[in-house]
Amino acid sequence: LGSSGILSSDGNITAMREDDYSSSLSKARECRWEGVTCNFDTGAVEELHLNNGGLSGSVPANELALLSYLTSLRLDNNFIQGTLPTTIGQWSKVLTALEIQNNQLDGTFPSEMGLLTGIQSINLSRNQIEGSLPSEIGSF
Repeated sequence: LGSSGILSSDGNITAMREDDYSSSLSKARECRWEGVTCNFDTGAVEELHLNNGGLSGSVPANELALLSYLTSLRLDNNFIQGTLPTTIGQWSKVLTALEIQNNQLDGTFPSEMGLLTGIQSINLSRNQIEGSLPSEIGSF
């Protein structure tokens, strides 16, 4: 995705600029990146699939929270570390798939995950996350 996008030149997750990553992204730029799927009519990012990409660093919570129409987040099979962000609850009604398995995440499941009432698929296995998913989550 290049040094001006989500990844730095060495593969680390970088901070995204708020003006570049609002919920209605430019069709001419970000929506053409590999792993990014946008709504054709609105230009809003709906899917972010950066699995098997050699990503490292922590989840850029504040920047991902700007993607208010995100329905699918796949960051599986990378080297992402740290905790799951509490901002995950901001996708409460739109996020249907969350796959961040096989990384180096730790800590506990944030209670805000219980707000993910529309979630249909979730895989956070092969991390070091402790505890149980909130009982309110999705339709499990």
